[in-house]
Amino acid sequence: MKILNKISNKIGFTETESRIILFLLSTLFVGIIINIIKSKSDNPDLLEFDYSKEDSTFYNASINPADEDSLQKNTQKRVESKPELSDFRIAKKEKNKASESFPAANKLDINKAGLNDFAELPGIGIKTAQNIIDYRNRIGKFNSIDDLLDVKGIGKAKLEKIKNFISVK
Repeated sequence: MKILNKISNKIGFTETESRIILFLLSTLFVGIIINIIKSKSDNPDLLEFDYSKEDSTFYNASINPADEDSLQKNTQKRVESKPELSDFRIAKKEKNKASESFPAANKLDINKAGLNDFAELPGIGIKTAQNIIDYRNRIGKFNSIDDLLDVKGIGKAKLEKIKNFISVK
């Protein structure tokens, strides 16, 4: 132990660090010794199995001519699914365009709307809807859509989401 303390003091390790390093080194050497003993002993208990026979059976079964038809159909199905994804994205874009051009006759008048009407707007929950009604009761009437920015819970981003669905009459 004195030799270990001298070496660790010269290197600058604390006693705990030198014990950890000693533990790691001893574990490494024990592992190497066990590996050498295992490799030198011809122990029949240790099985080394050759999977080539099973692999070839699996490979031969997977290249059955009857299966080639189903493989081709699966490949075609995967290829055909890509346009469906594109169509979905186009439909989503068209849906967004439709919401941007919401007819003025169907827009929600924020001076007359009730709690449930506000709650149906995108991004507006019951609490924010109640805040809008409370604010409207305090100020009397909204003069413009931008007055909603003064309502607690409505910021510029939320106003951008709903401004195509609301109006002030």
